[in-house]
Amino acid sequence: MVALLAGALLLRRSLQIVEEGTIVLVERFGKYQATLTPGINYMIPLVDRIECIQSVAEQIIEIDPRPCTTTDAVSVQVGGALYWKVTDVRQFHYAVLNAEALLRESLETQIQTQVGKLKLDAVLTSQQQVNNEVLQELQLVTQGWGVSLRRVELGDVAIPESLQQSMERQKAAEIESRATKLRSEGEQEAEINRARATARSRELVAEAEHQARMLELETTTVAIAKIAETIASHPHGREALQFILAQKYLETTGAIAQSANTKVLFIDPQVIPRDLRALMQLQEMGGMQPFGATGTLYPWMTLGTNLPVEGP
Repeated sequence: MVALLAGALLLRRSLQIVEEGTIVLVERFGKYQATLTPGINYMIPLVDRIECIQSVAEQIIEIDPRPCTTTDAVSVQVGGALYWKVTDVRQFHYAVLNAEALLRESLETQIQTQVGKLKLDAVLTSQQQVNNEVLQELQLVTQGWGVSLRRVELGDVAIPESLQQSMERQKAAEIESRATKLRSEGEQEAEINRARATARSRELVAEAEHQARMLELETTTVAIAKIAETIASHPHGREALQFILAQKYLETTGAIAQSANTKVLFIDPQVIPRDLRALMQLQEMGGMQPFGATGTLYPWMTLGTNLPVEGP
Protein backbone atom coordinates (compact mmCIF):
# COMPACT_ATOMS: atom_id res chain seq x y z
CA MET A 1 0.00 0.00 0.00
CA VAL A 2 2.84 2.35 0.86
CA ALA A 3 4.60 1.47 -2.35
CA LEU A 4 1.45 2.21 -4.27
CA LEU A 5 1.11 5.61 -2.66
CA ALA A 6 4.78 6.35 -3.29
CA GLY A 7 4.40 5.45 -6.94
CA ALA A 8 1.36 7.65 -7.32
CA LEU A 9 3.19 10.55 -5.74
CA LEU A 10 6.17 10.12 -8.04
CA LEU A 11 3.89 9.95 -11.06
CA ARG A 12 2.16 13.12 -9.97
CA ARG A 13 5.44 14.93 -9.59
CA SER A 14 6.65 13.73 -12.94
CA LEU A 15 3.71 15.39 -14.73
CA GLN A 16 3.72 19.17 -15.05
CA ILE A 17 0.77 21.02 -16.58
CA VAL A 18 1.68 24.46 -17.98
CA GLU A 19 -1.09 26.99 -18.61
CA GLU A 20 -1.48 28.94 -21.85
CA GLY A 21 0.56 32.15 -21.96
CA THR A 22 3.11 30.77 -19.50
CA ILE A 23 6.62 29.39 -19.96
CA VAL A 24 8.38 27.23 -17.30
CA LEU A 25 12.13 26.76 -16.89
CA VAL A 26 13.33 23.44 -15.44
CA GLU A 27 16.73 22.84 -13.86
CA ARG A 28 18.45 19.55 -13.16
CA PHE A 29 20.98 19.52 -10.35
CA GLY A 30 21.10 23.34 -10.43
CA LYS A 31 21.65 23.60 -14.19
CA TYR A 32 19.19 24.63 -16.90
CA GLN A 33 17.58 21.51 -18.31
CA ALA A 34 14.47 22.36 -20.35
CA THR A 35 11.76 24.88 -21.18
CA LEU A 36 8.22 23.65 -20.65
CA THR A 37 5.54 24.96 -23.00
CA PRO A 38 1.76 25.10 -22.39
CA GLY A 39 0.21 21.63 -21.99
CA ILE A 40 1.35 18.40 -20.26
CA ASN A 41 5.10 18.05 -19.72
CA TYR A 42 7.17 15.27 -18.08
CA MET A 43 9.88 15.74 -15.45
CA ILE A 44 12.11 13.31 -13.52
CA PRO A 45 10.99 13.38 -9.92
CA LEU A 46 13.60 14.30 -7.32
CA VAL A 47 16.02 15.24 -10.15
CA ASP A 48 14.29 18.02 -12.09
CA ARG A 49 12.83 21.07 -10.43
CA ILE A 50 10.96 24.15 -11.62
CA GLU A 51 13.21 27.23 -11.53
CA CYS A 52 11.00 29.89 -13.13
CA ILE A 53 7.39 30.39 -14.20
CA GLN A 54 7.16 33.37 -16.53
CA SER A 55 4.19 34.94 -18.32
CA VAL A 56 4.75 35.79 -21.98
CA ALA A 57 1.71 38.03 -22.27
CA GLU A 58 2.16 41.76 -22.91
CA GLN A 59 2.84 43.71 -19.73
CA ILE A 60 3.02 47.36 -18.73
CA ILE A 61 5.45 49.29 -16.56
CA GLU A 62 4.17 52.66 -15.38
CA ILE A 63 6.21 55.37 -13.69
CA ASP A 64 4.91 58.34 -11.75
CA PRO A 65 5.74 61.88 -12.94
CA ARG A 66 9.39 62.72 -12.46
CA PRO A 67 11.02 66.17 -12.56
CA CYS A 68 12.55 67.04 -15.93
CA THR A 69 14.20 70.26 -17.13
CA THR A 70 13.83 71.42 -20.73
CA THR A 71 16.49 73.25 -22.73
CA ASP A 72 14.75 76.57 -22.02
CA ALA A 73 15.16 75.94 -18.26
CA VAL A 74 11.54 75.04 -17.50
CA SER A 75 10.98 72.44 -14.80
CA VAL A 76 8.17 70.02 -15.63
CA GLN A 77 6.83 66.77 -14.23
CA VAL A 78 6.59 63.92 -16.78
CA GLY A 79 5.47 60.33 -16.31
CA GLY A 80 5.11 57.49 -18.76
CA ALA A 81 4.35 53.87 -19.51
CA LEU A 82 6.22 51.06 -21.28
CA TYR A 83 4.44 48.16 -23.00
CA TRP A 84 6.61 45.07 -23.29
CA LYS A 85 6.64 41.27 -23.26
CA VAL A 86 9.09 38.41 -22.71
CA THR A 87 10.12 36.62 -25.90
CA ASP A 88 12.95 34.43 -24.56
CA VAL A 89 12.28 33.27 -20.98
CA ARG A 90 15.65 31.58 -20.56
CA GLN A 91 17.58 34.64 -21.67
CA PHE A 92 15.34 36.96 -19.65
CA HIS A 93 15.84 34.86 -16.50
CA TYR A 94 19.56 34.11 -16.70
CA ALA A 95 21.06 37.06 -18.62
CA VAL A 96 19.68 39.90 -16.51
CA LEU A 97 19.21 40.09 -12.77
CA ASN A 98 15.82 41.61 -11.95
CA ALA A 99 15.13 42.70 -15.54
CA GLU A 100 11.78 44.32 -14.73
CA ALA A 101 13.35 46.71 -12.20
CA LEU A 102 16.04 47.61 -14.72
CA LEU A 103 13.38 48.34 -17.36
CA ARG A 104 11.61 50.71 -14.97
CA GLU A 105 14.81 52.54 -14.12
CA SER A 106 15.83 52.77 -17.77
CA LEU A 107 12.42 54.17 -18.71
CA GLU A 108 12.70 56.94 -16.11
CA THR A 109 16.22 57.83 -17.23
CA GLN A 110 15.37 57.95 -20.93
CA ILE A 111 12.28 60.12 -20.40
CA GLN A 112 14.34 62.66 -18.44
CA THR A 113 17.09 62.56 -21.07
CA GLN A 114 14.83 63.01 -24.11
CA VAL A 115 12.69 65.71 -22.50
CA GLY A 116 15.88 67.53 -21.50
CA LYS A 117 16.86 67.77 -25.19
CA LEU A 118 13.78 69.77 -26.16
CA LYS A 119 12.17 73.10 -25.44
CA LEU A 120 8.89 73.21 -23.56
CA ASP A 121 6.81 73.88 -26.70
CA ALA A 122 8.32 70.82 -28.40
CA VAL A 123 7.62 68.64 -25.37
CA LEU A 124 3.99 69.75 -25.35
CA THR A 125 3.42 69.44 -29.09
CA SER A 126 5.74 66.59 -30.12
CA GLN A 127 5.05 63.86 -27.58
CA GLN A 128 4.93 61.19 -30.27
CA GLN A 129 8.46 62.10 -31.31
CA VAL A 130 9.59 61.81 -27.68
CA ASN A 131 7.84 58.45 -27.39
CA ASN A 132 9.68 57.11 -30.44
CA GLU A 133 13.07 58.35 -29.30
CA VAL A 134 12.64 56.89 -25.78
CA LEU A 135 11.58 53.56 -27.29
CA GLN A 136 14.59 53.44 -29.62
CA GLU A 137 17.01 54.13 -26.78
CA LEU A 138 15.40 51.47 -24.58
CA GLN A 139 15.63 48.92 -27.38
CA LEU A 140 19.36 49.56 -27.64
CA VAL A 141 19.77 49.16 -23.88
CA THR A 142 17.77 45.91 -23.66
CA GLN A 143 19.41 44.04 -26.51
CA GLY A 144 20.07 40.48 -25.34
CA TRP A 145 17.52 40.66 -22.51
CA GLY A 146 15.01 38.38 -24.23
CA VAL A 147 12.29 41.04 -24.23
CA SER A 148 10.29 42.86 -26.92
CA LEU A 149 9.51 46.53 -26.25
CA ARG A 150 6.26 47.43 -28.01
CA ARG A 151 5.68 51.15 -27.38
CA VAL A 152 6.23 54.04 -24.96
CA GLU A 153 3.60 56.59 -24.03
CA LEU A 154 4.38 59.77 -22.13
CA GLY A 155 1.91 60.83 -19.49
CA ASP A 156 0.56 64.32 -18.94
CA VAL A 157 3.22 67.03 -18.74
CA ALA A 158 2.72 69.05 -15.56
CA ILE A 159 4.09 72.61 -15.72
CA PRO A 160 4.20 75.32 -13.03
CA GLU A 161 0.93 77.15 -12.45
CA SER A 162 2.43 80.58 -13.13
CA LEU A 163 3.76 79.35 -16.47
CA GLN A 164 0.42 77.74 -17.25
CA GLN A 165 -1.36 81.06 -16.75
CA SER A 166 1.20 82.84 -18.92
CA MET A 167 0.74 80.29 -21.68
CA GLU A 168 -3.03 80.65 -21.47
CA ARG A 169 -2.75 84.43 -21.84
CA GLN A 170 -0.41 83.98 -24.80
CA LYS A 171 -2.81 81.49 -26.39
CA ALA A 172 -5.73 83.87 -25.89
CA ALA A 173 -3.72 86.69 -27.50
CA GLU A 174 -2.89 84.48 -30.49
CA ILE A 175 -6.53 83.51 -30.90
CA GLU A 176 -7.61 87.15 -30.73
CA SER A 177 -4.93 88.11 -33.26
CA ARG A 178 -6.12 85.41 -35.69
CA ALA A 179 -9.73 86.49 -35.19
CA THR A 180 -8.81 90.13 -35.89
CA LYS A 181 -6.94 89.08 -39.01
CA LEU A 182 -9.89 87.01 -40.22
CA ARG A 183 -12.30 89.90 -39.59
CA SER A 184 -10.00 92.27 -41.47
CA GLU A 185 -9.74 89.86 -44.41
CA GLY A 186 -13.52 89.41 -44.38
CA GLU A 187 -14.13 93.17 -44.42
CA GLN A 188 -11.59 93.60 -47.20
CA GLU A 189 -13.26 90.87 -49.23
CA ALA A 190 -16.66 92.48 -48.64
CA GLU A 191 -15.33 95.87 -49.82
CA ILE A 192 -13.90 94.25 -52.94
CA ASN A 193 -17.23 92.53 -53.65
CA ARG A 194 -19.14 95.78 -53.15
CA ALA A 195 -16.73 97.62 -55.46
CA ARG A 196 -17.16 94.91 -58.08
CA ALA A 197 -20.94 95.06 -57.74
CA THR A 198 -20.92 98.87 -58.06
CA ALA A 199 -18.68 98.74 -61.10
CA ARG A 200 -20.87 96.07 -62.69
CA SER A 201 -23.99 98.12 -61.95
CA ARG A 202 -22.44 101.17 -63.59
CA GLU A 203 -21.46 99.09 -66.60
CA LEU A 204 -25.03 97.83 -66.93
CA VAL A 205 -26.46 101.36 -66.58
CA ALA A 206 -24.01 102.72 -69.14
CA GLU A 207 -24.81 99.87 -71.49
CA ALA A 208 -28.55 100.48 -71.10
CA GLU A 209 -28.12 104.21 -71.71
CA HIS A 210 -26.01 103.47 -74.76
CA GLN A 211 -28.65 101.12 -76.11
CA ALA A 212 -31.34 103.73 -75.43
CA ARG A 213 -29.35 106.40 -77.26
CA MET A 214 -28.75 104.06 -80.17
CA LEU A 215 -32.47 103.26 -80.31
CA GLU A 216 -33.36 106.96 -80.13
CA LEU A 217 -30.83 107.74 -82.84
CA GLU A 218 -32.20 104.96 -84.99
CA THR A 219 -35.76 106.20 -84.46
CA THR A 220 -34.75 109.79 -85.22
CA THR A 221 -32.89 108.66 -88.31
CA VAL A 222 -35.96 106.79 -89.55
CA ALA A 223 -38.18 109.79 -88.78
CA ILE A 224 -35.85 112.21 -90.56
CA ALA A 225 -35.65 109.88 -93.52
CA LYS A 226 -39.44 109.70 -93.62
CA ILE A 227 -39.80 113.48 -93.40
CA ALA A 228 -37.16 113.97 -96.05
CA GLU A 229 -38.90 111.46 -98.30
CA THR A 230 -42.28 113.16 -97.76
CA ILE A 231 -40.87 116.65 -98.36
CA ALA A 232 -39.02 115.51 -101.47
CA SER A 233 -42.10 113.85 -102.91
CA HIS A 234 -44.55 116.68 -102.10
CA PRO A 235 -44.90 119.52 -104.65
CA HIS A 236 -44.70 122.16 -101.86
CA GLY A 237 -42.16 120.38 -99.71
CA ARG A 238 -39.58 123.16 -99.99
CA GLU A 239 -42.00 125.81 -98.80
CA ALA A 240 -43.14 123.56 -95.92
CA LEU A 241 -39.55 123.08 -94.80
CA GLN A 242 -38.96 126.84 -94.87
CA PHE A 243 -42.09 127.32 -92.77
CA ILE A 244 -40.95 124.79 -90.18
CA LEU A 245 -37.51 126.42 -89.90
CA ALA A 246 -39.02 129.89 -89.65
CA GLN A 247 -41.44 128.78 -86.92
CA LYS A 248 -38.67 127.10 -84.90
CA TYR A 249 -36.50 130.19 -85.32
CA LEU A 250 -39.26 132.47 -84.05
CA GLU A 251 -39.96 130.18 -81.09
CA THR A 252 -36.28 130.14 -80.12
CA THR A 253 -35.77 133.89 -80.40
CA GLY A 254 -38.99 134.49 -78.49
CA ALA A 255 -37.83 132.25 -75.65
CA ILE A 256 -34.53 134.11 -75.54
CA ALA A 257 -36.27 137.45 -75.49
CA GLN A 258 -38.46 136.41 -72.53
CA SER A 259 -35.43 135.46 -70.42
CA ALA A 260 -34.69 137.81 -67.50
CA ASN A 261 -30.96 137.85 -68.24
CA THR A 262 -29.32 140.44 -70.45
CA LYS A 263 -28.76 139.18 -73.92
CA VAL A 264 -27.39 140.28 -77.28
CA LEU A 265 -28.70 138.71 -80.49
CA PHE A 266 -26.84 138.86 -83.78
CA ILE A 267 -29.40 138.42 -86.53
CA ASP A 268 -28.93 138.36 -90.27
CA PRO A 269 -31.26 141.10 -91.52
CA GLN A 270 -32.17 138.93 -94.51
CA VAL A 271 -33.37 135.99 -92.39
CA ILE A 272 -36.55 137.43 -90.86
CA PRO A 273 -37.98 138.95 -94.07
CA ARG A 274 -37.23 135.80 -95.98
CA ASP A 275 -38.88 133.60 -93.37
CA LEU A 276 -41.89 135.88 -93.15
CA ARG A 277 -42.30 135.76 -96.91
CA ALA A 278 -42.24 131.96 -96.81
CA LEU A 279 -44.83 131.97 -94.03
CA MET A 280 -47.12 134.34 -95.92
CA GLN A 281 -46.76 132.33 -99.09
CA LEU A 282 -47.83 129.13 -97.31
CA GLN A 283 -50.77 130.90 -95.72
CA GLU A 284 -51.89 132.08 -99.16
CA MET A 285 -51.62 128.50 -100.43
CA GLY A 286 -54.03 127.06 -97.93
CA GLY A 287 -52.81 127.81 -94.45
CA MET A 288 -52.52 125.30 -91.62
CA GLN A 289 -54.90 122.52 -90.73
CA PRO A 290 -55.72 121.18 -87.30
CA PHE A 291 -53.35 118.79 -85.61
CA GLY A 292 -53.65 115.26 -86.99
CA ALA A 293 -55.37 116.14 -90.29
CA THR A 294 -54.67 114.16 -93.42
CA GLY A 295 -51.44 115.03 -95.09
CA THR A 296 -49.80 116.45 -91.96
CA LEU A 297 -46.07 116.53 -92.32
CA TYR A 298 -45.42 117.97 -88.84
CA PRO A 299 -47.87 118.23 -85.93
CA TRP A 300 -48.59 121.89 -86.74
CA MET A 301 -47.97 121.81 -90.48
CA THR A 302 -50.21 120.46 -93.25
CA LEU A 303 -49.22 119.56 -96.76
CA GLY A 304 -52.69 118.76 -98.06
CA THR A 305 -53.60 117.85 -101.56
CA ASN A 306 -55.62 121.11 -101.80
CA LEU A 307 -52.44 123.20 -101.96
CA PRO A 308 -52.19 124.81 -105.40
CA VAL A 309 -49.49 123.63 -107.66
CA GLU A 310 -47.43 126.35 -109.31
CA GLY A 311 -46.89 126.12 -112.99
CA PRO A 312 -43.62 125.89 -114.69
